[in-house]
Amino acid sequence: MNIRKYLLVAATVIVTITMSATAIGSPVLPMNLPWGKSVSHPLGRLILADYHYMFGDPSWGQVRYISKEDINGMPGELVVYYADTKLSSALLILGSAGLTESNCVKKYKETISFLNKKYGNFKYQSHVVDPDIDDLIFSKRCHAIKIGMESISTRWVYKNFRIESFLFGDEGGLFIEIEYVLLDLEKKEKEAEAKRILRRL
Repeated sequence: MNIRKYLLVAATVIVTITMSATAIGSPVLPMNLPWGKSVSHPLGRLILADYHYMFGDPSWGQVRYISKEDINGMPGELVVYYADTKLSSALLILGSAGLTESNCVKKYKETISFLNKKYGNFKYQSHVVDPDIDDLIFSKRCHAIKIGMESISTRWVYKNFRIESFLFGDEGGLFIEIEYVLLDLEKKEKEAEAKRILRRL
């Protein structure tokens, strides 16, 4: 009898642990967006709780939003792309406010840390430096990034997504970009963009 009780308790513990592990390991969709789906809202575009609509339409191939609140101290702009009206990729742009010549690398490392926690450790990181940088003297590394002499990119592979983050300078500002691509629709998105370009030529 005691053995039966022990086995029952052990089985219950195993089932509980398994269920907890399943819950913790449940797949998380990047940015909680409805990837690979068409828009079903009456307005004809996604309504995002954390973003204000700016302009665009899925039929155009993209919709732009601006974040209601700063993300880790930086304003955010989100561009959502569609292939055949299905959500296929997204680009989150952080900066340039909140990014300075004193903190850009620190902020980028914080961003990488957050992404590692959500999607696992990154698979690849690239550090590109202009060879002419040796001829110049910079008191701050972020100044070199700001004027385009240096850039950093980091890539994750998460389920059926490619996620890539960039730190770079553009038009005198500093930016962090995070690109999310649904691999199943990547080819269709490129084909749709090519058709849009051909229509305008």
